[in-house]
Amino acid sequence: GTTPQHVVFASTLILVELTDLLRGIILNADIYEEEDFTVTTYNIASFNGRDEESVKKVLKNVLEMLKQEELVNTSRDAVQAIDMILGFQLDFIHLVTSLARLSGKS
Repeated sequence: GTTPQHVVFASTLILVELTDLLRGIILNADIYEEEDFTVTTYNIASFNGRDEESVKKVLKNVLEMLKQEELVNTSRDAVQAIDMILGFQLDFIHLVTSLARLSGKS
């Protein structure tokens, strides 16, 4: 696929993974009422063949593609903005992954 297609795929994939991780954190923290936490995808199936590491790998590959794109592309500002957004998402998933491993159990 094209670089823009990879960017959209990676960003969507990480948002789905972040949603699952954050939901797990909230459920484990027991800070919700069951009826307050409902998730609907409006019958759209999400990609379930993923894990945290595969999502991070996809995002890192797309970031590498962006570096190559920046070298040949004239719209460097757009490429740099996308690079910053995806970089933030990667940092955020590292943080959320660490939080998801925490437990109140001793």
